[in-house]
Amino acid sequence: MASVKQARVLDRRPFTPAMLAERWQCSERHIRNLLSSGDLRGFRVGDRLIRISVDAIEEFENRDSFH
Repeated sequence: MASVKQARVLDRRPFTPAMLAERWQCSERHIRNLLSSGDLRGFRVGDRLIRISVDAIEEFENRDSFH
């Protein structure tokens, strides 16, 4: 059984562009455009994989222009 601390860590796992697109109900291309423009922070895992931290998502969602 996972502890509460372990559960919080799992809840903070980075999102893929596809996961975030599903959460925001937009296209994966839109997420990638936001990353390319620098409006949304992300990071690479290896040469190809892109991830977006929960902190970066919350920062973007808390902007006035998001609502």
